[in-house]
Amino acid sequence: MSKPEITTINSHRLARGVLTNSSTTGNPDWDAIRVVADESSSDVDMDMFLSTAGNSDPLTSGGAATPNGSFLHQTSRGGPFYHAFGQRFLFSFDTSGISSRGLIPSSGTISIPLRRSNIVNLASDHKVILAMATSDAIASDATIVDDDTKVQAIEGGPASGGDSWDSTLAKASEPFNLTDLSTGSSPTEIALTSTALKAIRDNDVVGIWIIDYTYTVLDQNPATAAPSAGAATTYLLRKYDTATFCVLSITAGGKKDEVPDKDRIKKDFTINSFADITDQRTRFAKNGVVVDQVPFLLGTKGPLSLRGRQFDDDGKPISTTVNPPNTSKD
Repeated sequence: MSKPEITTINSHRLARGVLTNSSTTGNPDWDAIRVVADESSSDVDMDMFLSTAGNSDPLTSGGAATPNGSFLHQTSRGGPFYHAFGQRFLFSFDTSGISSRGLIPSSGTISIPLRRSNIVNLASDHKVILAMATSDAIASDATIVDDDTKVQAIEGGPASGGDSWDSTLAKASEPFNLTDLSTGSSPTEIALTSTALKAIRDNDVVGIWIIDYTYTVLDQNPATAAPSAGAATTYLLRKYDTATFCVLSITAGGKKDEVPDKDRIKKDFTINSFADITDQRTRFAKNGVVVDQVPFLLGTKGPLSLRGRQFDDDGKPISTTVNPPNTSKD
């Protein structure tokens, strides 16, 4: 058995998307702040704050060392409700090192350097989710595009309307509880979906958002859906330092073909029919391991016992204490 290759990729850039309704107008339309199809047609302001590197600041006008974002729904600011969604963090990654001609990775995780705090009037199972950014949000060098409208550059997020995005959203993770995020200075590891793994294999750059799920994606207005309807609702996400990157850990889907280290036919006419067959055929990862030999059925037809070993259902040798029969002169 051998372990499949694991590749780690640090975030290249970081951005925070902010959506707010006007502080002077009346009760804002929930869909206007949630969707923001056209900033000029509503009382909604959009801003995107960019970092200079994948792990650092600034993300606010003050260049805070610990960039933060919040989900705020409160009864103030000149109207019945004031909305501010600043929790939409976007991480970009250079994934060009993973070949688009290779197998789709067998698994992957993302390590998120955010901590949560200031939870007010929120259900214990309130959820957030990771979502894929649209391709036009990330430049070819993995830099996040400096365009405020890209705050809505979420793959599968609608341009308009008030319905749930759940069936169309390009999910980079399954929804997970907000309380799963750390409360201290340690990252939270989240499993990636097959959608994210395929995008990482197919594209040289990818962007991954962390956004609100329960309210925003499922279209549940906190004015009526919060545990105490009508009361202020909020939570805070903060990058706990400037030294920690968001990190992808990608497990390869198998072992790539390699150049054989033996001649198929040696000078003394020994035929190495199977000596290099493992290197000549892609081996797939299963349950975290790569089987060390290809199935004998892929070689010359013959009894499966020629290797002299038996394997269990997971492909692991039942016994490795006895060497198999060997007819090679080496």
